[in-house]
Amino acid sequence: MTLNKRLSDLLRTMRDEVLDFDGRLNDEQRAETGLPDAWSAKDEVAHCMVWAGRTLDDIQAAAAGEPTPEPESDDFNEENRIVFVRHRDDTWEQVKKMVEGTYGRAIAFVDGKAESDLLAHPEGLEYPVWREIAGSYISHTMFHIWEYLEKHGYASEIPGIFGEQFFERVIALHDDPGWRGTAYYNLACQDALNGNSEQAIAYLSQALHYNPNLIEWSQQDSDLDSLRELEAFKALYDG
Repeated sequence: MTLNKRLSDLLRTMRDEVLDFDGRLNDEQRAETGLPDAWSAKDEVAHCMVWAGRTLDDIQAAAAGEPTPEPESDDFNEENRIVFVRHRDDTWEQVKKMVEGTYGRAIAFVDGKAESDLLAHPEGLEYPVWREIAGSYISHTMFHIWEYLEKHGYASEIPGIFGEQFFERVIALHDDPGWRGTAYYNLACQDALNGNSEQAIAYLSQALHYNPNLIEWSQQDSDLDSLRELEAFKALYDG
């Protein structure tokens, strides 16, 4: 299977999960109006869609040798506040249309490119094109949904959405060590949060092997707190 096909299929999976997100919530959570420091589920989705769309804008500009579009504010937190205010009063119907349009645009982009275009790393982008898209449309969006579910009493549902089968597809997307390490790390966090310490440590070992940049963060990440006193966890950092 080509990189285009793997990425396109993952984008479709994420689109469908985001469109189904509100169906996992109770009536109060679906109707909630968020606050600047306490976003509603709808705010989380709108935020992700705005940034995903901007990622594709940046990719297209960089590929054309043009400057990437400037944000409205140089301050990241202020930029997020602007996005929140702009979409706070959107309905779920409006936000879902944004989801369909944002993912539809990305899927069409991926399907219409040669694999070499996705592997390209134009000046102005931090990562190659495929990873910019996957990071924004898949990882970033997944983190926001995952975090909301965890904070609002739905942690037990997360493995059914972003479980091992999902991450096998994420890992298989590309053999880039940083990408694979991050995917294994997310699996480790999920198992640690659900009390599966042995499997969590196995995944964490793979994560740190592929992406040593995660070592420092893993030593303070609260998602891994249940593992810290285990000898197998400590052994990962010996030497």
